[in-house]
Amino acid sequence: MSRQKPNVLIAGTPGTGKTCICRQVVKHLPHLQVIDVSHFAKSNDCIESHDNELDTDIIDEDMLDNKLSPVIAEGGYLIDYHSPDLFPKELIDVVFIIRCNNTLLYDRLKARGYNEEKITTNIECEIFETIAEEAVEWFGADVCHQLVNEKDEDLETNCQRICDWINKYESKS
Repeated sequence: MSRQKPNVLIAGTPGTGKTCICRQVVKHLPHLQVIDVSHFAKSNDCIESHDNELDTDIIDEDMLDNKLSPVIAEGGYLIDYHSPDLFPKELIDVVFIIRCNNTLLYDRLKARGYNEEKITTNIECEIFETIAEEAVEWFGADVCHQLVNEKDEDLETNCQRICDWINKYESKS
């Protein structure tokens, strides 16, 4: 499927800076829209249950796919979500996996008020590169790019790399 505007998945462990990056990119490219998948799932009744130990909602993936896929089919979205393999391959043009070191990630998650089990689970996910591996396995290495996001300068550099990729894509359309 060829779209004039791409769908860009911004994936990564919670706390790595996905939402900050999406906000910055859309400032530079306001013709794109951001979809926070967790918020989309809640507002579109795609939550099947709640995990009390990890204090997180469990998304009904089939229902989410049925509601989200038609929305993003035309392209032009920055999709903010931690899990890369939730999306149909044909609807995602590129995946940027946002990473950061474990100490910084711990501090960010603690500041959010996450409980210790949720922090540990997310830190382990980052240590074992779970999201990066899932993304490459699902989309292929040529579609996936890892970006370290630890300092303010990283945020700007990462936003520029993403904007450059989008501009190149759109210039070919």
